Amino acid sequence: MLLLALVWAAAALIAPALVWVALALWMLAGHVLSLRWAIVFSVTVLLAVVLIPPLSGAPWTIAGVVGPSVGALFALGLSRGQVLLARDALERSRLLQSLVAAQEESTAL
Repeated sequence: MLLLALVWAAAALIAPALVWVALALWMLAGHVLSLRWAIVFSVTVLLAVVLIPPLSGAPWTIAGVVGPSVGALFALGLSRGQVLLARDALERSRLLQSLVAAQEESTAL
């Protein structure tokens, strides 16, 4: 993740229009990092997204802060929701296997 973030930051510094690729970083962070580290990583990337355009000469705008903030929250929330749904599906599958095994054992008795 750190290597991807560094490559993204270098590309965004060269071409500030690439700051929106951060959406993919936020979603990936939600999938592969723990919640705490995903939040830390996302806030760090969000700061870069907000600061890179003004550093390259673009004016500060409310949309330049609110838009990426909403995007970060949405991407992180969506990816964490998918992780929770996947965990729930695995637990449900495990419980179903346990139930089938218990039913087979009951039938055998």
